[in-house]
Amino acid sequence: MTRTNRYRGRFSIGTHALSAVLVECRRVNGKPRQRFLAHLGTIEVWDDVGRGDIAIGTGGRASRPAVVVFWRRVYRKLDTLRVHCDRQAVEGMIAAKVPRLSVR
Repeated sequence: MTRTNRYRGRFSIGTHALSAVLVECRRVNGKPRQRFLAHLGTIEVWDDVGRGDIAIGTGGRASRPAVVVFWRRVYRKLDTLRVHCDRQAVEGMIAAKVPRLSVR
């Protein structure tokens, strides 16, 4: 998961975005390299505490509907990918930051 502070234009002040990106790690000439495979989803996270918000692993919070939409996009994208990866491991790493809700 990557964090973008004060994402311009799309999010309001006091928020940041978390993006789930799938990359392939390998070594080229002995040096580590990452190859972009897919963008799985982005979620807006803010520092303010509100009623019904979900705690996010970065210390911020997100609304329940935003979490549901985020996970639907992640599931849909993983379903369409033609890469060989351990799907449970990928979902587990994302769930460590953005808790999974029943959205399927």
